[in-house]
Amino acid sequence: SNSDTSDSSTGDPNQLNQSQSALSHIDDTVSITVQKSSPTQKSGLSLVQRKKHVFVSDVPANSLFHGTELQVGDKILLVNGKRPKQVDGTRHVRRLIAKAKTAVTMVVKRSNRKPQRGAISLSPMAQRKKRRAAKNPRNIVPSA
Repeated sequence: SNSDTSDSSTGDPNQLNQSQSALSHIDDTVSITVQKSSPTQKSGLSLVQRKKHVFVSDVPANSLFHGTELQVGDKILLVNGKRPKQVDGTRHVRRLIAKAKTAVTMVVKRSNRKPQRGAISLSPMAQRKKRRAAKNPRNIVPSA
């Protein structure tokens, strides 16, 4: 049975599709393609940059990716085959989506580790306040 496992590259293509849609319990990559209703349609996504990576922070109901597999917390790996820049990545992702005339294919890494509660949905200002409060714990203790 050893020869079966080593030869996965030439395996049944149907198996590949199943593993893509049935996300495993480990980190997985998902490819999502959407059709734009017009070349100027915006993504409507909320994105956040953490260190060198761009993550999805919200998929609003009116967004291009609403109703797809795209989820909050997904790390964007590719937009139409291009990698988001490490600096100003959120703007770069928007530009890549805007450049696409008809279809947008996004490859994301799904981490099934639950994001820290509130970590992704906080605005940059709220995140700063939270970090400051964590550094100065005395701010949290109510003064007697």
